Amino acid sequence: MELRDKNGTLCPNATDPVSFTLTGPGTLLAVGSGKPTTLESFQRPVHSAYQGRLLAIVKAGTEPGALTLTATAAGLPPATARITTAPP
Repeated sequence: MELRDKNGTLCPNATDPVSFTLTGPGTLLAVGSGKPTTLESFQRPVHSAYQGRLLAIVKAGTEPGALTLTATAAGLPPATARITTAPP
């Protein structure tokens, strides 16, 4: 995900902490920013952005269905991604 201003421009200096939640038949495996010197855990659902960017890794469950990944940060509107999974 990317932190962007009201005009849609990437904010490369943004380091806001972002919280991720996942609903549906899946698991939020990791959250990271790519910052090489971070001491933040990749296994926590909260991580600080690096150069305005973050990555969330999700794993589908064994049952098909819809996953909803939501990212929230103070002062910013929430962002949502919907993923439909299929049976293996």
